[in-house]
Amino acid sequence: MPVYRPRCSAELGLARALGGQAAEAVPIVQQAAAEAAARRQTASYSYVLVRLAEVYLLADRLGEAADAARRALDAYRRQHERGHEARALWLLAEIAARAEPSAAADAEASYREASALCDALGLRPLRARCELGLARLLARIGRRDRARAALETAGAWFRELEMTADLVRTEGELRAIT
Repeated sequence: MPVYRPRCSAELGLARALGGQAAEAVPIVQQAAAEAAARRQTASYSYVLVRLAEVYLLADRLGEAADAARRALDAYRRQHERGHEARALWLLAEIAARAEPSAAADAEASYREASALCDALGLRPLRARCELGLARLLARIGRRDRARAALETAGAWFRELEMTADLVRTEGELRAIT
């Protein structure tokens, strides 16, 4: 069981963060990352870094979130784990999209890079989330027509994939933008 402990702890921390306890979740996932690194669990370490980036993002610690996501991305690229690489790119885009408006170009580039990789690998749910993130970014920076088109595309994909919760959120955002 100890071999799975870093991953389980990271998931527990993420669940707490998603439940509104992001500040309390940070040390749990930091400890999980330290444990995976100490045990030289390469795959677990990369996985835990992504969860750490997500928790930092939920705790509004954008600099630390970006650092953890970049480290995970580098590891996934070294390990040739392209599906995980796409998720790390999406996460970097999400982080950049929440940063200052000056980071919008970086966010858009990361969304596009993640999208291209999703298309190549057939990762349709993540691809739809990339489109949704791009739409939100475009709306935030005042490019409403492009945002509306991206929301419509994301909504169509969520409908096709039967991703109901994402579809409901996307339709609500589409109504708000029109």
